[in-house]
Amino acid sequence: MPQAYHQDSSTKPQVIVIPFPFASHAAPLHTLVRRLATEARDVTFSFFNLAESNSSISALESEDLGNLKAYNLSDGVPENYVFTGKLHEDVRLFMKAAPETYKRAIRAAIGDKKISCVISDGLLSFFAAEMAEEMKVPWIAFWIPASFTLCTHAHTDLIRSTIGIPIDGREDESLNFLPGMSEFRVGDIQKDIVVSADFDLPVAIAAYRMAQMLPRAAAVVINSYEELNPTITDYFKSKFQKCLNVGPFTIMPSEPSESDQNGCLLWLDGRKQDLWPLQASGGR
Repeated sequence: MPQAYHQDSSTKPQVIVIPFPFASHAAPLHTLVRRLATEARDVTFSFFNLAESNSSISALESEDLGNLKAYNLSDGVPENYVFTGKLHEDVRLFMKAAPETYKRAIRAAIGDKKISCVISDGLLSFFAAEMAEEMKVPWIAFWIPASFTLCTHAHTDLIRSTIGIPIDGREDESLNFLPGMSEFRVGDIQKDIVVSADFDLPVAIAAYRMAQMLPRAAAVVINSYEELNPTITDYFKSKFQKCLNVGPFTIMPSEPSESDQNGCLLWLDGRKQDLWPLQASGGR
C-alpha cells in the first residue's frame, strides 16, 4: 500500500476529528474536542466538517482556541448534479464520497505534520477505522445518541432473528433478551432496524457497519453517563477495548464551570432515591 500520510515526529501532535455533519451530530463532538483542546494546549485538533455545520457551531462558541482548527469539506455532490427529491439524498451522496473527501482534505490541511490519533463519529466508522490503521495511530469512536440505541445496533442480527421482520403485532413485547433493555419494548427500537429486511437509508447502513467495527477502536466514547444503565455499560466494557461515558455533551457548556450558582447539583444530590426508578428503566 502506498504511504498516504507522511509522519514527521518532530512536529506538534495532531488529532484528526471526523464528525458526521448532519442533524445535530457535529456539535456534541465539537464540544468534546473543545474540552480536550482546552486541557491539551500542546496538541492541535483539526475538525473536518461541512462549511454550513462549521458556521453554525462557531456561532455558538465565544472563545477562539488556537489549537482547535476547523476545515471545510466538500459535500460530495457531483458537479451539475440535479437532485431528484429522494429521502436523505444529500446524506447518501456525502457518505458515498466521504472516504476520499476526508482523505483529500486531511492531506491538504495537515501535510507532513505528525498525526497522533483519529476521533470520529461512530457513524463514519466504516472508513475512519481503516484510515487510522493506515496512519498507524489509535482510532476513537464517539457515539452521540443514547446508549440503548447503540445496544440495539450492536444486536441488529439478534433482534431480527428473534422477533422477525416486520414487527407488526409485536410492538408491546419486551426486549428482555438484550442486556439492560428489559424495560423497553419492541416498538421502541429504531425503525430502520425492524421495519424492512433491507437497509434503505445510508445512516442505517452506516450504523450496522459501525457495530461491527467498534471492537477495533482503541476507545468507544459514549455521550451518556454510566449510572443511567449500568447493565448496558458493563456489556460495552466487556465488548470494547475501552468504554468511556463522558456526557451528555448535548446539554453541557463548552467550557467547564467550577460553580453551581443555581444549586442544581445540590438539589439533585438530595433526590437520588427519587430518581432510582428512572435509572433502572434506562431513562424511558
